[in-house]
Amino acid sequence: MPEFSDIEIGTANTKTVYAGQDFHIEATLKAGADLSGLKVQITPVVSGRG
Repeated sequence: MPEFSDIEIGTANTKTVYAGQDFHIEATLKAGADLSGLKVQITPVVSGRG
């Protein structure tokens, strides 16, 4: 099973991103075997604002 660590989200790892703008995401991935692909799904959290 692949394992993610050292996950960074947002500039300077602030964990904050803004709709309609670019954002930074970085992580270390350790897998026991070769991977043929990787799919990342980003799901927004409804904050009640906006």
